[in-house]
Parts: sequence; structure tokens; C-alpha cells
Amino acid sequence: MESIFIVIIIYLKSFIEFAGYLVIGQGLTYLLCFGKHKKNTVYKIFLFLTDPLYKIVALIIPKSINAKHIPYYTLLILFLSWLLLVIGKVISNYN
Repeated sequence: MESIFIVIIIYLKSFIEFAGYLVIGQGLTYLLCFGKHKKNTVYKIFLFLTDPLYKIVALIIPKSINAKHIPYYTLLILFLSWLLLVIGKVISNYN
């Protein structure tokens, strides 16, 4: 039974890592495009992949927070979720 729990944690952790890499990649592409990110195909692909994440975070955070800050909160929530899963994995390995 514990092995199923560990496998679920590993899959969730890998999904969160992938989502975090997408958000970081979009940010780096934004910086490297020097203001022409709306025309960049790679940036559009990142935007397509990260848009569902941003919509979920927009539902979670208060409406008083500026929409420009949603990517930062998304990365913060992903990092905290990843940290909780790592802690859960470590704890389950010791039991």
C-alpha cells in the first residue's frame, strides 16, 4: 500500500516540476524577446501550455491582486506544492 502512495507522490511531483519548468521557460522567453514576445512562436506555445495553470491560480487568489502578478503566484504555488510532496515522500520513505 505504501508503494502506491509513493508512486502517486512521484507522479504528482513530476507534473508539478514540468509545470514549473513551463512557467520559468515562459518567463525566460519573455526576457529574451526584448518586448516582442507577442510575435514569438515559442512564447505562444508556452502561453498555450501555461494558460490553464494561470486560470486555476486566478480562481484561487483574491481578486484584489493584479493580473500581471498571476505568473509569480503560480510559480510560488507550484514551488510550495513541490515542497510538500518532497516532504511527504521523505516521510513515507521512513515509515
